[in-house]
Amino acid sequence: MILHNRDGTPKCTVDPEKGLLSVSDKYKLYHAQAPDGSGDFLLRIPNARQQNGQINFEAEKLRFLDKASQRIEQAYQEVKADPEARVHYDWLFPELFDSFITDSEQGSRQVNLLRIRDASVSDFVPLAKLQTKYCVDAKTCTWILGRFFKLQIFLEQVESFYVFHADQVILEPKAHRMVYLDWSEDRDVYRRDSVNRAASSMLSWLKFNDTPEEQRFADLLHYFVDETSEMRGEDAHRLLYQHVGEWWGYHYYPFTYFDKDTNTWLQLDAKFPA
Repeated sequence: MILHNRDGTPKCTVDPEKGLLSVSDKYKLYHAQAPDGSGDFLLRIPNARQQNGQINFEAEKLRFLDKASQRIEQAYQEVKADPEARVHYDWLFPELFDSFITDSEQGSRQVNLLRIRDASVSDFVPLAKLQTKYCVDAKTCTWILGRFFKLQIFLEQVESFYVFHADQVILEPKAHRMVYLDWSEDRDVYRRDSVNRAASSMLSWLKFNDTPEEQRFADLLHYFVDETSEMRGEDAHRLLYQHVGEWWGYHYYPFTYFDKDTNTWLQLDAKFPA
């Protein structure tokens, strides 16, 4: 299926069945491609024209987040000691590539085309899909949870918000990338329960090994879930990595997952086979 804008220009192609990533009562999310095959995208389209406002809000929100992350990055470049270091808040949310109104045959609905900075959309896997087939160990859980907390730090710095939903998370396990997709919430509400919600999602995904460190890690996750409904991202991030540094130190650790079908632990050394 080819989507056109209002003047009939082809904008992207979508497989309505194979390309469908998620469905809600407001919109659908697809994996889409440029008509000439030059790139791939995520496509968010509302179920009805009456929801165009939310898709437009998302486009404006992503433009705001992009500018805000650039300002922070520029300020950091002036004070950093390591010439290669970057904050990379812009890796935590998608890049708005295009936003347009479809033609009348597609219901005159507003569409957002999203890309992933410095990566290919096809390398990412929805968290919800991974959670149905696999479990992860504590060290793998750490970097994913750390990305959630880093995102919340950024949003607190720019006085913005998000409401964590696990089905709006995509991961690139090999490169340790996480992107949060849905920015269509159009209510001017500041929520501080995302630490709790993210930790709860990770706790349900974990398969613990019987070691003292992993039991302490489980206790920490329960603390985030049970005691911290309004914890700031900065405090959660600092507490997480303070304990991780004491237990395991800081070093690259490959994505390690438990395959429920084969009952085996595996480490990712290539593109994820999901």
